[in-house]
Amino acid sequence: MRIEILVENKLGVLRKLTDVFYNMRINIEEIAQKSESDGALARLYLLISIEEEDHYMYERLVERLKLSIKEFKEAEMG
Repeated sequence: MRIEILVENKLGVLRKLTDVFYNMRINIEEIAQKSESDGALARLYLLISIEEEDHYMYERLVERLKLSIKEFKEAEMG
């Protein structure tokens, strides 16, 4: 599954993201990051895999990101 995540470009945000993925047992297979033009935001492109098929994983992941990471802005599958 490919996802794109927009976050504030701050120290420690990537660690917070990986903690959420770890706790949800989601493996990050690929990751790329691009800062937005003003440098205040960063867009992360991830290829993830989950051990079990779960049709609601994306929705649960987004909710967990919203609750756990104050720098989180938005996410979309792609």
